[in-house]
Amino acid sequence: VKTKKDTVPFHPYYTVKDIVGVVVFMMVFFAIIFYAPEMYIYFLEPANFIPANPLKTPEHIAPLWYFTPFYAILRAIPHKFGGVLGMGGAIVVLFFLPWIDRSPIKSIRYRSFGYKLLLTSFIISFFVLGYLGMKAPTPMFTKLAQIFSIVYFFFFAGLYVVGSNENKTPAALVTKVVLGLLAAFVLYLIFDAVSTGAEMNVIITTVVLGLVYLAVFIYADISSRKEKLKPVPERVTFK
Repeated sequence: VKTKKDTVPFHPYYTVKDIVGVVVFMMVFFAIIFYAPEMYIYFLEPANFIPANPLKTPEHIAPLWYFTPFYAILRAIPHKFGGVLGMGGAIVVLFFLPWIDRSPIKSIRYRSFGYKLLLTSFIISFFVLGYLGMKAPTPMFTKLAQIFSIVYFFFFAGLYVVGSNENKTPAALVTKVVLGLLAAFVLYLIFDAVSTGAEMNVIITTVVLGLVYLAVFIYADISSRKEKLKPVPERVTFK
């Protein structure tokens, strides 16, 4: 069978690869089904085994673990309608990624260091929001959820800016606007923490995390402008 350059036949290469993946998945699946169906409260929560009592309200209500990042965003915004918009926007924005990422390079191997830095911050924010969504709301956790919600959304703004820089298209105005909005959010959180008489550890955490991410965003933009990208092989850019 004749194949094009840099390609291999589907069988036996990918059929064997897929069979291995299915076998490994079934091993994990059956191990959970037969030996740990509750999966340490992450699959079947303890509240499911408590008889319903209309006279008693649970102290803390949390969704299943795969909804907790978006639930944390919902609780981070004081306004109810704003919280619903934030939670919905966190999901809807994922559908616009093909238009947000303006870089012609799709393989992370050849992307700039700024892109990798932003992606790392996004992953960290997602897991932190997932953890915060499972915890009862406290002043400290609420502030952390607000900060990491900003990190979550500004990843997409940073992706647009860094991708534009890699694409060699002008993005100076967009960069200034995004950085201005990010700085405004950080200053608002700091002002809100101080004006509401929050504890010192809440204020310090807000200031440090806010300024750290602002510095990360600025460095990502600068590095993507100055960095010389690796030469991309023809097979990566071939259409």
